[in-house]
Amino acid sequence: NQLKASQFVENAEFGDLVHKVIEENILEDEEMQAAAKYQKVGFLNINDQRVYVPWGRVSDAEDILGTVRLSDGAIVPSTYERMPTHRLVSGNGLFQLTEFLHQRLLER
Repeated sequence: NQLKASQFVENAEFGDLVHKVIEENILEDEEMQAAAKYQKVGFLNINDQRVYVPWGRVSDAEDILGTVRLSDGAIVPSTYERMPTHRLVSGNGLFQLTEFLHQRLLER
C-alpha cells in the first residue's frame, strides 16, 4: 500500500511540533546557513526536502515549510513563519526535513 495524500488525515499537534522544531533550531542548521549566505537578503523559503528544487526556483506551495528573513547573509532570529499551505503528505510523498532538523525532531 502506498501513502496517498487524499487519504491522509494530518495530526495538527504533530504538525505544530514539526514547525516548532524548525523555528527553535533553524539558526543552527548548516544547510540553511549556507543558503542564507548565498542569497544574502530578503526572504528564504524553507523547502521540504521531498522534492528537489533547482536554485532560483520556487517550490509548490504544499512543499514550502515556511520562510525566514535574511540580512547580510544570515537568518534573522525569530523570523520563521510557517507556510499554511504546506502538507505533511502530498502527491510527492511524506515530508522530509534537513538531516539536522530531522534529528532535532526525533529528539523531541
